[in-house]
Amino acid sequence: MPGLPRKYAKMGFKKGWKAFRKAHPKRGAKASTKTKRNVKKVARRRSYSRKRRRRAKKTIPILPIAGLAAGLWEPVSNMVADPSPENIHTSLNHIVASYSGFNVIEGEFQPMMLYKGLMPLVAGLIAHKVAGAMGANKIFANLPSPFDRLRL
Repeated sequence: MPGLPRKYAKMGFKKGWKAFRKAHPKRGAKASTKTKRNVKKVARRRSYSRKRRRRAKKTIPILPIAGLAAGLWEPVSNMVADPSPENIHTSLNHIVASYSGFNVIEGEFQPMMLYKGLMPLVAGLIAHKVAGAMGANKIFANLPSPFDRLRL
């Protein structure tokens, strides 16, 4: 059983441990030594931080929105001018026909209606891609705050 040997236990608790430590400096508490220690210098551990990903700013593409507005301008202005139920129904049919080519009221495909809505939208998308490839959007990125979100 670990503890104070019987020889020192007879002296009492406090005196026994004091005598034991004096007689056995390595086993008990370390004896104080005043020797100079050589300290090794070790390189610090590098702390690697995770790269934070920034979200890109929401940009507003001007040319595709202009193409979308070209197809919506006429039917929406007709709806605002005369908000009667039959005019709203006709205007919604006009919007569907200008982007899909299908006239819901007559039930037939009209390819000429695509030139009013879908073609300006596709032209805007293509012009947007070409302007981006040419580097025109870098000009907008260097503008002050509200305008830096615009893209051609």
